[in-house]
Amino acid sequence: MVMEAMKEEALATMESGQPRERILLSVRELVEFLGRNGDIDDRSQGRDSLAAMQAGSRLHRRLQKQGTSAYHPEVPLRISIDMGEYDLEISGRADGIIYEQDDRGEISEESLPVIDEIKGMYQDVLAFEEPLSVHLAQAKVYAWIFAKEHGLSGIRVQMTYANLDTEQIRRFQEDFGLEDLGRWFDEQIKAYCPWADFRFHWKQLRNESIRALDFPYAYRPGQKKLASDVYRSIHRGKTLFIQAPTGAGKTLSVLFPAIKAMGEKEADRIFYLTAKSVTRSVAKDSIHLLTDGGYRGKTTEIVARDKMCLLQERSCNPEDCPYARGHFDRINAALYDCLTSRDLFDRNFIMEYAKQSQVCPFELCLDLASFSDNIFCDYNYVFDPNASLTRFFGEGRREENLLLVDEAHNLVDRARQMYSETLFYEDFHTLRRLFKGKNPKLMRAAGKCSRFFSDWTRDLEDYRILDNIDSFVLALMNVASCISVYLEEGPRLDEHEQILEIYFRIRYFLTVADWLDQRYRIVLEELGKNAALHLDCMDPSQLLGRRIELARSCIFFSATLLPIRYYKDLLSADRQPYAVYADSVFKEEQHGLVIASDVSSRYQLRNPATYRRYADYIRRISHARQGNYMVFFPSYRFMEEVYGEFLLPDQEDCEVLVQEREMSEENRESFLGRLQKKRKSTLLAFCVIGGIFSEGIDLPGDSLIGAVIVGMPLPQVNRQTRILKDYFDSRSSFDEDTEGLPKGIRLRERKEGFAYAYLYPGMNKVLQAAGRVIRTERDRGIIALLDDRFLRGDYQDCFPREWKHYQRVSIGTVESQVGKFWDQTDVSDQRKGPREEGEQKEKD
Repeated sequence: MVMEAMKEEALATMESGQPRERILLSVRELVEFLGRNGDIDDRSQGRDSLAAMQAGSRLHRRLQKQGTSAYHPEVPLRISIDMGEYDLEISGRADGIIYEQDDRGEISEESLPVIDEIKGMYQDVLAFEEPLSVHLAQAKVYAWIFAKEHGLSGIRVQMTYANLDTEQIRRFQEDFGLEDLGRWFDEQIKAYCPWADFRFHWKQLRNESIRALDFPYAYRPGQKKLASDVYRSIHRGKTLFIQAPTGAGKTLSVLFPAIKAMGEKEADRIFYLTAKSVTRSVAKDSIHLLTDGGYRGKTTEIVARDKMCLLQERSCNPEDCPYARGHFDRINAALYDCLTSRDLFDRNFIMEYAKQSQVCPFELCLDLASFSDNIFCDYNYVFDPNASLTRFFGEGRREENLLLVDEAHNLVDRARQMYSETLFYEDFHTLRRLFKGKNPKLMRAAGKCSRFFSDWTRDLEDYRILDNIDSFVLALMNVASCISVYLEEGPRLDEHEQILEIYFRIRYFLTVADWLDQRYRIVLEELGKNAALHLDCMDPSQLLGRRIELARSCIFFSATLLPIRYYKDLLSADRQPYAVYADSVFKEEQHGLVIASDVSSRYQLRNPATYRRYADYIRRISHARQGNYMVFFPSYRFMEEVYGEFLLPDQEDCEVLVQEREMSEENRESFLGRLQKKRKSTLLAFCVIGGIFSEGIDLPGDSLIGAVIVGMPLPQVNRQTRILKDYFDSRSSFDEDTEGLPKGIRLRERKEGFAYAYLYPGMNKVLQAAGRVIRTERDRGIIALLDDRFLRGDYQDCFPREWKHYQRVSIGTVESQVGKFWDQTDVSDQRKGPREEGEQKEKD
């Protein structure tokens, strides 16, 4: 009944004279969706999909090159089926088609044309007695499309199974007549018809609701221009970077035009990507706000697999999990029921519904996302090759996807982690110990890798950069192959999970090794009796670029995307992405900015006198106005030293909270709750900058009236930062473009190593911490930067525009200067009078 009502409503909204709607579907999607049955079982190497995919691609190419001149590799195939109100367009790419052509260029049927479908896997393919049904179905769809297109009376299907390690081949062949193949294909389309109908009718409803959708309230200053910039970038298929200060309404300014573009058929789904789940709350609130305004869009939030598991400990196999047992026999009915009954699918609903329907919550979540218009998820699900949702990013799907990357300043470090991997000498020692006397071949293979480490680490102190590890990679491939055989044939050892962990790291190491280029550093590090071999990604822009190319447009936005050229350089392979700087809606007089000229947290200056001076600064700033302050320190050790100096007998009128090194969720909430309580005395919250309390928390009004930044939180000097600095120093960079200058004129070369490795990451922490103070148009507060380095030009290049006017202070003038700010604020507030009730605000 729900589906019929939706269909009637959709038909009523359809405009006559419009081009016929197309529902796009890949061949693989079709057969996997219809052919799935039985259990979820990850006990084989199914989780190793990325390594299998890459190894499979290499093997595909080798097998295709071995073919004769009649072998045509990677043949694109497409068919459009009239479904009445719309066309169902099915497309794919056959691995190979073997056929001869006559003098007229037509397909000769003297020898039956052959569809060759190649499947690479780590299983023992020689043990296969018949092809897997879903693989055969994929080949049969290709066969039908090709035979129908060329008017063939019959065609042969060949399934080629290849072991990715041994390259052993097992082939199966079957001949089909056009009529039988056609009947079979019609049955597949009939089975998929309810799902295609749903997609079509839902899209009509969605787009009509979007066309009638208005911005939910009056635009703030600059907000309409920001939304227009986003829409224009999507329309042109460009990458856009947005520096949008707190309060600019950036979430809705990005989400609304993206939804509008979807309604204009510029895309079919929106990925809203965040580094932390808490960041999604504002975006989800925005969806609710737009829904209240008439928007109809299906929204799914994807949460990590472990957090969605209904068991105490995840074990995805039919023996251990009742939800895995028979999951695929029940999932389609559960999925259809969800889709036709509601529009918002969050974690709580999915887990409860999955429990009732006896299906896996995470797999249900992914299937719901496949039919959703808005997908909220972590960066990993798009940018990390190990976790990315390949179902959305197949060939020909680029125009369907929009990427909205919130808090994009977090992506630089996250991307470096995604595209790096490490192996340890101890890994191979463990393999040799576990398989001693049980698997001589694996013992020998692991021993060879151990010898590489022994040779490399001779006379090694700390670390060194290696130029080439090709021989090691070959030896490592042999180890991976031997473990694959163990996983396939058994018997299992008690340490099976430990072996799996090493195996998956080896596989991903081999994947990363394929990406090695000038943007990587191969680092060997001495770790006492152990040693580590790191493949460290220095510049992730090219690998991120490959993922961004899978979407029509990508919008990066943050309140701290400064300097914007740094993020453009490291997050986008597009050398000319768009960039905009949204104006702040807050007035300059809402905050006071002071910079100390007579104190610094430089390592060589860290002594009791410095700690006492910092304690005195904090005391004087907080004396100027009673209220709640957050004081941010560069480290726990530094915080503890200053805290010891701060605790004096005359501080009884001031309460101090101190962030602990380990804090439970309950303790975190209690910590923030103390700041939100009304009180008569001053409260100082001592925190570590870059930690859990310096980003992503909202303390408007009197909950926070000041942020004190103690010292400059530059990253520690260690192996990673030293190598990063050297890498970026080695790149050529100039202050201006040399185009048009007389021959021989060379501009001053700029070394970027210090800025990229230390300054910009450190300043981002400062901007995030300072951003806790002014959250609404009513807020007033002080920002104190207590380090003389903040007076330097290179540091101030990272300041937002709102920080143009600051006061230089010393220990003798800081209290009076801060007091002057509060006096001026009081006078200004008295002149304005009480604010009207019901004044609309938006948290961002």
